[in-house]
Amino acid sequence: MVKEPVIYRIKNIIDNRFYIGSTINFKTRIHKHKTDLNNNRHHSIFLQRAWKKYGKNNFVFEVIKKNINIKDILKIEQIYLDKFKNEKILYNICFVAGNCMGVKQSKETLKKRSNTMKNYKRSKEWGVNISNAKKGINTPGMDKARQLYIDKYTKRLSKNKALILINEYKNGKSWNQISKENNLSNKTLRREIKRLVDVNLIPKIRSSNSYNRNYSIGENHQMAKLTEKEVIYIFNNKEHKSIIAKKFRIKPCTVYDIKSGRSWRHLNLCQK
Repeated sequence: MVKEPVIYRIKNIIDNRFYIGSTINFKTRIHKHKTDLNNNRHHSIFLQRAWKKYGKNNFVFEVIKKNINIKDILKIEQIYLDKFKNEKILYNICFVAGNCMGVKQSKETLKKRSNTMKNYKRSKEWGVNISNAKKGINTPGMDKARQLYIDKYTKRLSKNKALILINEYKNGKSWNQISKENNLSNKTLRREIKRLVDVNLIPKIRSSNSYNRNYSIGENHQMAKLTEKEVIYIFNNKEHKSIIAKKFRIKPCTVYDIKSGRSWRHLNLCQK
């Protein structure tokens, strides 16, 4: 539907009462009305009660005035409101177009609201629970998912535990594997080890290449598509890289990496 200024109404086909409004986007505005009514939060309590009583199938959303200048849209809406407000058939709670200046609350309602806010006091348990939640301490009312998040991402490691995990890393396990086995996030694990290193509780960890780690390289790697003989053939072949790539069903950039020594470096082809 094309965006244009219109006057619309939401009509109850059972008792013929209706709500009047104005908009420049009828489709979006009606969608907003339906969402609020279905979620029991519409600003018009009269329309909300009728929606619950008669059901959504007994209401019609229709345009009653088109071809309006956008500058005059509130004036025309006001004409409709003034025309029907004394007949008691409107669901509108405000009879001033474009704002809620027409909504007046009684002195009793204002006193009730004032007394409610003055006499409302939080219990001591409520304060303790809020304090514990911010500190990360489990309380009976805390959501389980939040507690699991706190346990996983704010856990502290002791010196002995960190040394055990570092030994696992030296023996060939990756940080991702270690973190999963110990119910830690990878970020938390690295942060805690760095913290213990900074305060000299554990020695600094060397790079992974300095440990005797059993990595599968070359043609033994699970993702390898070429053998060492094929790689040597590609390196010594003087044909264009696109032609070589078609022969072995690989990408031209893979051929380039082999010839430039970026990949398969353990063969030391560039030094021969």
